[in-house]
Amino acid sequence: MRFTLITATYNAQATLLRCLASVAAQQGVDVEHLVVDGGSVDGTVSLLVQQQAQGALKLVCCEPDQGVYDAWNKALNLITGDWVLFLGADDWLARPEALGEVAAAIQRLQAASTWQGWPFVAAMTLDPQGRRIGMTAESRAWRKPDHWIQRWRGSLPLPPHPSLLHCAELFRSGARFDSSYRICADQKLLWLHQCPQRVAWIPVPLTVHSPGGLSQSRQQALRHHQERSRLLRELGRPRPRWIEALLGLRARLRQLMPKLIPKLIETIP
Repeated sequence: MRFTLITATYNAQATLLRCLASVAAQQGVDVEHLVVDGGSVDGTVSLLVQQQAQGALKLVCCEPDQGVYDAWNKALNLITGDWVLFLGADDWLARPEALGEVAAAIQRLQAASTWQGWPFVAAMTLDPQGRRIGMTAESRAWRKPDHWIQRWRGSLPLPPHPSLLHCAELFRSGARFDSSYRICADQKLLWLHQCPQRVAWIPVPLTVHSPGGLSQSRQQALRHHQERSRLLRELGRPRPRWIEALLGLRARLRQLMPKLIPKLIETIP
């Protein structure tokens, strides 16, 4: 079993080495690591070239792109593995045995009579303190994705993407991320390919996910709301207009508050 890991980078020198080292440290498993750089100017490219010379990765290209999904799509044209994992430049694999344990768990699933050829396998995502994060197989929202509360909230009950393995045949058959999105394209791809109904869960810690990212950024709150609303409409799961209005107001306030508070403080005599 061969794993393909794909990492998109842009000015990621501060955190990238930890990510690369965690991949290079994997034991007893066949791994290829494809890295796509978006034109970094901070030393990221020099680090990648150095690591490539040591055989730790393959630098696909270094050129401006339209965001992380565009970068991932470029790498998907070159995959040779059986399973694909998208690893953030500021994330890392939980331990040297992580992929080996995932491979063993997948082999056990495939040998079982209940295996249905699922295109997704969800492992465990941890935060830097070692606590499990994201939706689990036991989550109530996962069991009732069409409950009215979930639909009004605009919830798409999906496994955490940092530890979600995708069957490579999905991409070899033409699946790609919609690069017109900057934040929600992974959710779109997973929902269109019925991830909630076609995922196997394995209790193996795989990825440590650093806090932050575009989806959690205050500066991108309004864009995230707008993309989420567009995605829900495209998937046939639109929220009521009054909820959209309230959530849109919340997103605007969340984005503006860091700018407004210092100005309000300045006005205090």
